[in-house]
Amino acid sequence: MAFAKDNKKAKKFEQLVLQFLQSGGYKPKLNDKRENFAYYDILMDEPALTFEVKADFMSSVTGNLAIEHHNCKKDKPSGIMISTATYWCHVIYENKIPTIYIAHRLELLKFMTDVEPFKKIIGGGDDNANLYLYKKPVILGEYQSDKPLQKMTIDQFKERVNVL
Repeated sequence: MAFAKDNKKAKKFEQLVLQFLQSGGYKPKLNDKRENFAYYDILMDEPALTFEVKADFMSSVTGNLAIEHHNCKKDKPSGIMISTATYWCHVIYENKIPTIYIAHRLELLKFMTDVEPFKKIIGGGDDNANLYLYKKPVILGEYQSDKPLQKMTIDQFKERVNVL
């Protein structure tokens, strides 16, 4: 039951990221190709980019950020380890307002290789997810900080896309 409820909430956050991208003149769309497990939630043609959207409902309570990396029930990679998205969007609540943090997925993976999580959770979420937990100040930052997940305006995002 928790998964269905959280999945419904998560879909709202995909819409939030869609609106964010649309505000910059982009024409994103939800990924409706769920066959063959297309591992991203949103895609754009111009420029050709894909986005994985994750909502962390506990972050505002715990002060931590969770990143799923393994399905312990199926014993196979999941979450960030199987995503093919260009960008990883992590939505958390700040002062009761959903806030988008964005990372180039490969940069986030490098961070996860270089920086040990403060805690590893086995069987989190719906008892099927292994998660890495990072304290929010370690992983979250403002635009152009040294943190992998950055809060940015649409203009800052467009600037970043043009640099890459």
